[in-house]
Amino acid sequence: MGKKEKPFFSVIISTFNRPKKLAKALRSLKVQKYTNWEVIISDDGSVQDNRNVVGRFSKTVPNNVVYIRHKHVGLAESRNLAARKAEGKFVTFLDDDDRYDRLHLIKRWELLKKNPRAKFLHGGVILKGDPCLPDRDDPKKLVHISKVVVGATFVVQKALFFKLGGFPKVAFGEDTDFFRKALAAKIPVIRSQSKTYYYHRSGASITSNILKKPRNSQNI
Repeated sequence: MGKKEKPFFSVIISTFNRPKKLAKALRSLKVQKYTNWEVIISDDGSVQDNRNVVGRFSKTVPNNVVYIRHKHVGLAESRNLAARKAEGKFVTFLDDDDRYDRLHLIKRWELLKKNPRAKFLHGGVILKGDPCLPDRDDPKKLVHISKVVVGATFVVQKALFFKLGGFPKVAFGEDTDFFRKALAAKIPVIRSQSKTYYYHRSGASITSNILKKPRNSQNI
């Protein structure tokens, strides 16, 4: 038997107490037109058991499915822990309450092939829900999602992800901080014009909860 091909993408899903939504996110990954991927599900200390959801999913795909469970550390570090398990050339993300269009990964792959020196791309959001987010530098101020970067859309060369230190441990806005660090390091960043990432904002999202807390409670 020949050597098994390494995945091009390592799709990282951090999940916390949303098994039904996680199942929907995984279904959108299952139907991708591009198939050379693995998925790493990082269970961020959920009380609700996600193992049955992951087990059922793993039986339906030929891809590598990795499930890790750890104490609750927050989205940024949960993603970082999963990235350490990644075998793909690029790490990318899918939030457990979001989903991919079936062309999502192939559009990313095509863009990277057209730009062989590219190490970082992002963008291509289809918004479902509230279009405004708290500003990274002033949580009391709202900004439209078109004016910010969405970390779940990041596609980053694995070596570069670790060179930049992964996502910083902050209350929110870790994607903005990571993006700024990449720009400061003069990393060329490509914005995808293919809108294939369905981004859902709900009352249970991190950024929604930020707005419910007094500003002095934020570690930013």
